[in-house]
Amino acid sequence: MADRKIREIGEVYTHYDNVFKDTFSFISEETAKSSVRINTDDVLFTCSGEDRKDIGKALAFKGVKPTYAGGDLAIFKSSKLESSFLSSFANSGLGKRQKYASAQGHSVVHIYSKQLSNLLLTVPKYEEQKAIANCLSTWDTSITKQTQLIETKKQLKKALMQQLLSGEKRLPGFVRKWELKKIGDIAKEYSVKNVKSQDIEVFSCTKYDGLVPSLEYFGRQVFGNDLSKYKIVPRGHFA
Repeated sequence: MADRKIREIGEVYTHYDNVFKDTFSFISEETAKSSVRINTDDVLFTCSGEDRKDIGKALAFKGVKPTYAGGDLAIFKSSKLESSFLSSFANSGLGKRQKYASAQGHSVVHIYSKQLSNLLLTVPKYEEQKAIANCLSTWDTSITKQTQLIETKKQLKKALMQQLLSGEKRLPGFVRKWELKKIGDIAKEYSVKNVKSQDIEVFSCTKYDGLVPSLEYFGRQVFGNDLSKYKIVPRGHFA
């Protein structure tokens, strides 16, 4: 039977949270011979990535099946730290700020084992570490369930929108036949630019949330400083 393996750094960012027991990829026994095996309670750190603020993501391994790590990962073992306590700390704001300061590079960001070894954390007794890790795990489980529920509701809303906006499904009390019109028959384009370079708030048009403040949505400025060519959207208009 094929063994399990984290094949790529990208998987750590897209497939896993703070703790994992199983992997999404598998390898042959032959490939396993040239790979690094990880053991229960090992903590893995990503050593390269595209974003400085997310560099050094940590994963605590809680599985028992033969599992191997590939890619640019650093593996730490400790008998004094509960593994999921360490991974949770490293992925928290307290850990991220230290890793951000230590990371090197721009288009591809790196952090090294020595820098990860220098992370500072306050360490309680092992039993308290375990209690904290269990508490955070409970929250993670709840968040996962809520996320799955939200995604299900999004899909249900998407189907409902398709039915309601096409007239396939009608709300109670409405029976009058719909008219077929072109947008150009009932609306006209409004195109006024901010030629006076007023200090206006920039919005981004998103897939699910409509027009939202750009700075709030991205958490940073992604638009230029010259706003003179940006279009103005008055109240009551749509983009």
